[in-house]
Amino acid sequence: MNENRSLPILLLSLACIAAYANSLNGDFVYDDVTLTVLENPFLNGLVGWREVLTWDRPVREFTYWLDHRIWGTRPFGYHLQSLFWHIFNVLLIWGILRELGVEQWQACLGPLLFAVHPINTEAVAWISGRKDLLCLFFELFGVWSFLRFLRAGVWFHGYAVATILALFLALFSKQVAVAFPLQVGMIACVLGGRRTLSQKRVAALLGVLLVVTLALSVGSLRVVETAKEALQRGTYYDPSARHADLTHPFLTGWAMWGAAVRLLLVPYPLTIERTFAPVVSWGDLRWMAGFIVFLAVVALLWRFRRYPVRTIGLAWILIAWLPTSGIIPATYLLADRYMYIPCVGFCLFLSDWILHLMYRLEETPRRIVAIAVSLLIAGFTFATVNRNWDWRNEISLWSSAVRYEPSNPKVHFNLGNAYSDKDLWDRAEQEWKTALELKPDYAEAHINLGSLYHKKGELDAAEFHYREALRIVPDYGVALYNLAALYKERGNLEEAIQWMSRAVEHIGGKRDTAQKAAMAWRDLAQLLLESGRHEEARKAVEQSLKYNPHDRQTRALWSEIRSRQSAPNPAQP
Repeated sequence: MNENRSLPILLLSLACIAAYANSLNGDFVYDDVTLTVLENPFLNGLVGWREVLTWDRPVREFTYWLDHRIWGTRPFGYHLQSLFWHIFNVLLIWGILRELGVEQWQACLGPLLFAVHPINTEAVAWISGRKDLLCLFFELFGVWSFLRFLRAGVWFHGYAVATILALFLALFSKQVAVAFPLQVGMIACVLGGRRTLSQKRVAALLGVLLVVTLALSVGSLRVVETAKEALQRGTYYDPSARHADLTHPFLTGWAMWGAAVRLLLVPYPLTIERTFAPVVSWGDLRWMAGFIVFLAVVALLWRFRRYPVRTIGLAWILIAWLPTSGIIPATYLLADRYMYIPCVGFCLFLSDWILHLMYRLEETPRRIVAIAVSLLIAGFTFATVNRNWDWRNEISLWSSAVRYEPSNPKVHFNLGNAYSDKDLWDRAEQEWKTALELKPDYAEAHINLGSLYHKKGELDAAEFHYREALRIVPDYGVALYNLAALYKERGNLEEAIQWMSRAVEHIGGKRDTAQKAAMAWRDLAQLLLESGRHEEARKAVEQSLKYNPHDRQTRALWSEIRSRQSAPNPAQP
């Protein structure tokens, strides 16, 4: 009998739209502004494709390029593409369940739970969260291709190639795809005798996937280098976790596991920043609780070993969690977006368990369970829609974070930045002061307060905060640059030149180091010119042109210097 696939596909798509339609009106927030979109040097034409291909997530950059070509800097289009990727992921989960033999309407429950689960909001409603959407899409596509490959019976079948290609694209979407060979291998083991291919052919494909993963991890993805840096310096994002020894990440990983499972079961509160102190003692109950949760999952795996969907779901959670487990403290210790990929396994397990439970029940209890599941889906949808409103702009986002993490200095700092962007200076000042009360060595907060006082003309207060930032981070390029600007404003050119000479060596940014260096060298040239040191000014402006040879201001400054002395024009780029 022919099945009408369009109705399940339509239902699942509408569920995604219902949960995330209000996210389409969201603004650019957080990394969308400073890293991925508005200040992305690739989108602004400052770097080309050749350099982008050396970045760790070029697939994501390509999708942003498409958005930028169509929508410019209108966030609606960026959100729309993210929603499409989420819909694709939901439909792929449905397709995988169909490949596993689940009836088409029963196969809708797992994807439906995933479509509206509130823990996924950060990955979907945040434009910069697209890396997780893309990574999961290619992982799911790879799993779907692998399931088709198991039935194909021919080694050089297109599904084998598609599985390998999916791995490439997943890895260049986000590095957590290093777990993909384990996920595929797990599925092959669970299905066992249900496959038609010989074990040698399956093992050969798994070997190729493993070799590709190892090669890319050691090479372009810098996984090994990141791990070494993490073990030497601790995470770059959680100062409380720095200088952790090998024992601390191990214990913290177990604690993280317990917290991650709790978020899957009870997705509240949801916040962009979470305070999670690393475990530094064997007596800390958090790692023990996480270990007990792990043992419970292993027990469930054994208990339900005859149920393929449930087994795959539980094992998927464990494997997908590993790259962000905190065992190597190279990232945030805990973030909502980290649960997007593990959430697939949770929804597979829960849906399969519910369906089998309903099958065994009598009519009345079955209706009660159906009502409970409907209420769960409705509650998830409401929570997701409500969370989307937090992502509508910077102020709402960080205000929600302050509500749930009032003792986290970073959320106060970023809320201050949001107020500053809207020229709400008094509120910004209060939030930055609160951040310093919570973390006195917060160099960035000193910088922002110094800049605020600088704008107000309170130069002594500004200098104090700039120097405090340098006391904390002696080679802080922004502090050096701002001090140079301050002394120029005071009319002390020699002092300004000294600070700017240091700034040009240490100024930088996430992706715009060249642009900032060009600006600093140009400003140094201007200071030298004003002080009558024409030859030094010429050398400084030439340095600026090396970083940004097309900058009009820099070339105008070169022309001014040339008019004051006889010097050849630098080579045209």
